[in-house]
Amino acid sequence: MARTLAADVRAAGAHVPGVVAGAVAAILALALTFAVVLALGLAAAAGAPTPDGSALVDWGGASAAATQWWLLAHGFPWSTDSGSLTMVPWGLTAVFVVTSAAVIGRFAVAHRASGVAAALAYVGGVSAVAYVAGIDAGARGIVIVAVVAVLASGLGMWRAHRIRLWPRVQRFPVATAALRLGGGAALMAMAAGALMTVAWTINGATSVGERVSELDPDPVGGGVLALGETAYVPTLAAWNVAWLSGEGFSVGTETRYAPDELVVGELPDLPILEALPRSSGGPLQGAPLVVVVVGMLSRFAARSRLPGGRAGWWSLAFSPVATASAVALLFVGSRGAAGDGRLASLGPEVWGSTVATAAYLSAGLLIAHAIAELRNRRTSQKPVPAVPRTAARKSPRRPHRSAPSRRR
Repeated sequence: MARTLAADVRAAGAHVPGVVAGAVAAILALALTFAVVLALGLAAAAGAPTPDGSALVDWGGASAAATQWWLLAHGFPWSTDSGSLTMVPWGLTAVFVVTSAAVIGRFAVAHRASGVAAALAYVGGVSAVAYVAGIDAGARGIVIVAVVAVLASGLGMWRAHRIRLWPRVQRFPVATAALRLGGGAALMAMAAGALMTVAWTINGATSVGERVSELDPDPVGGGVLALGETAYVPTLAAWNVAWLSGEGFSVGTETRYAPDELVVGELPDLPILEALPRSSGGPLQGAPLVVVVVGMLSRFAARSRLPGGRAGWWSLAFSPVATASAVALLFVGSRGAAGDGRLASLGPEVWGSTVATAAYLSAGLLIAHAIAELRNRRTSQKPVPAVPRTAARKSPRRPHRSAPSRRR
């Protein structure tokens, strides 16, 4: 049947309600997240004491700061008098993704076009706010906000309607297994970095308390400060992954936090920075062994979802590419600036930390895979014990019962 213009218009019109619903859902999600950040900013400004002792509150400045903070969570830089702040608060970004996914899944229509429209509207809405605020996103900001939009829309459509915005990879089981191994190893390394963050925080709990006492915030301001610092906990976890790999990280120029060396410089007055590593040398130089163990644990955790035999070895051979890619994204996202001068570059060195972390994780994957294959081979080659034949017991003969005679 030949296609006509009227048929094409009707086919396109069938998707209009879904497209409109997806765009409206994305705008509602942006409005909700922005309202939460704005409310926290205004509450902190209302409770903070003014320098001149008056009761006047700079509501305009508080609104501008909340807008900058909201855009910073989407990857847009925050320009201040002391320089540019480009450290993304990934904890707040994760909250935005989960919240937006719930809103999009609730109000979008069960159609792929609705999810695509939601992602596009999300990017357009954030870009519009940045344009009004006079902020140049740059390539990094556009990439981050696009990833956030796709994750929020894809997660919302999948949880609510079981609709995928991208096709499922089923034709390449080896590549899928390699991605699963690499991504799982990177996630396990991030979990190890989070545990290290908790350990260093407990070690520096006294210094953290002293720094909070010096700041002497009011209850509302202290709560906002705690939430803001919690948003940077994933960044500290990524830094500790680089620390475990042996390469370490820096918090400003001429500083280095690594298992074999500790060079500390002047730090900003933030309590969260008291949770950085406080010692080096000695047994801490064996920290890369932890990364190897993490790789082994990730392989054992994925044992039921990996192919066996030659396909398993091929997936293991390609897994370092996936591991290095995931770890590189982790370290790139944890880098940034906290001002000009010595704070213009914070975080791990990407190439060295990526190579070291991927190498140790791949070594752990290889060791665990070899152990698993050896165990499976021994199990398959183990002889089955023969069952001894026992003399067949003669079943007792039952007495033959003759049919009863019919009585006439």
